[in-house]
Order: sequence, then structure tokens, then C-alpha cells
Amino acid sequence: MNTQDGSLQWHPAFSAVLHIEFEDELEHLYFHDEFPLSRQPMRMDILIIKKNPDIQLRKNIGQIFRTYNIIEYKPPGVSLRLNHFYKAYGYACFFQSDTEREYEINPDEITITYVCYHYPRKMLKHLTTAKDIIVTEKESGIYYLEGTFFKMQLLVTSRLSPEQNYWLSHLRNNLKPKGEVRDLLEHYEIKRSSPYYQAVVTLILRANEHLLKEDQTMLPVLEEIFADELKRLEERGKIAGEKKGIIIGEKKGLDQGIELTKTVLKLSQNGISPAEIVSKYNITEDIVRKVLS
Repeated sequence: MNTQDGSLQWHPAFSAVLHIEFEDELEHLYFHDEFPLSRQPMRMDILIIKKNPDIQLRKNIGQIFRTYNIIEYKPPGVSLRLNHFYKAYGYACFFQSDTEREYEINPDEITITYVCYHYPRKMLKHLTTAKDIIVTEKESGIYYLEGTFFKMQLLVTSRLSPEQNYWLSHLRNNLKPKGEVRDLLEHYEIKRSSPYYQAVVTLILRANEHLLKEDQTMLPVLEEIFADELKRLEERGKIAGEKKGIIIGEKKGLDQGIELTKTVLKLSQNGISPAEIVSKYNITEDIVRKVLS
């Protein structure tokens, strides 16, 4: 199991998961991915701004939220370290201070949320012993860090309740064979029209591709899920990828959906606009929109 695969785009899927987690309260929130802190390439993973500061979110992972909420995310296979703690802390300080007017942003209206898969024992040991920070478990997988300048919480996705945070707890690369994968697809079936769910499921399936290859009985289910995309591919024919000639269109099942997503993401990361992807690479606008949403 390769937990360090650089080809897996965890952050876009994590952003999509946050949209899912807060889907009942999205009308209260603005989401800014890779929010720029300055003209230099220094960016937060995600900044969530509450539209109305007086609204109290019901979602368990958002109850600590104030007006400005900084998210620092580490995917499976990447440990949350002390440097990451101070980096996000620094982001919060810079965000508060980089304004035209003094005290334009109230520090009490800034929160920091750290998200990781494994419980960061070494980091928390330093914070509790050297900085007198108190770690309080609010509920399974959700820890409040008290005694800091900003309000902070830690989300350990491996410990989150699947009932309360199904998709965030399943954003990982070690799903159990058959049972968890099938359950994931059943949850996805009723939400398959949403681009957020599409982004999340595509990443999760890619991260757990080894399990799918072992269980050939999953292919019919996967083909059905990607039926719309496969139909469009068959109508369009072969799609030539950039330079290396990635060919999509003749293969069936999961590989097509995965390779199509990888191709669109790669082109986008190389600075090619969605309009150019549609016109130059013969990929439908609908697919490009779903992948990049």
C-alpha cells in the first residue's frame, strides 16, 4: 500500500469532503481553497468564512468555528508535526495582521483546525508539556486545544465517528476489502450527481485501487457508477493525453474513470484552462467541470 503516492490529489478531495460534511449548512459558509496570504506563494490549505458570524453551526467539526476558520490538512501517510502546527499558527497571525486597518480582523474571530489521519502524539506531547496547552476530547476524533491565542481543534479522521462524519472518516487508503468498499458505493449511489461526492469517491477508489483489483466482482458495480462517463467516452472515442499520449476510451470499469480524472487534473495543473481542455483534448465540458469542481 503506497501511502506517499504523489499522484493522489488528496487536498481537492478533502475540500470536497468538507463541503459534504457541511452540506446542510453550506448557505452559511464561503470556502476558499489554497487561500493566498500574500503576493508570494504562501497559502493556507483551506479558509472557511462564515457568512453570518452570529450563526452557530450544528455540524460537530464546525461548532468551534467563528468568522474566519483556517484548515491545515495532512493526508494519510503524512504525519502532523510540530512545524505544521506553527505554520498554521503563523498563517493565522499573518492573516490577522495583513490588513489595511488596525484590528480590522478580531483575533477572537479566527480559529485553526488541524486535520490528520494518525493521532499526533509527539506534537501534542510538546504542546502539553512545553506550552501548557490542554487537549480536551470533545467527542470521538475531535480534540480542542485550549490555552492558545486562537481557538483551535484537532480532527483525527481515523477516530471520527462514521455515523457523524462518514465521508471524512473514509477519506483514506486502507478501506477494508468488500465490506467497506461496497458500503462506500452504496452511500455514493444516492449522491452521485454531486460533483463533491464524485471528487471524493474518485480519489478514494484510486487510493484503494489495490483492493478493487483483488475483488473482480466489484467491476460491474463500478462500471454502473461510471456509466455516464463511459458512455460519453465511447461516443467521443480515444482521448489523446498530453505528450505521453495517455489513451482513454477503450478500457472499461474503474481504470477509465481514474485515468480520465488524472488526465484532466494533470492538464489543469500544467496551466491549461478548462476551455482549452474541452477544445483541444476532446473531453466534454461536463466531465471537466465535475473533475475540477
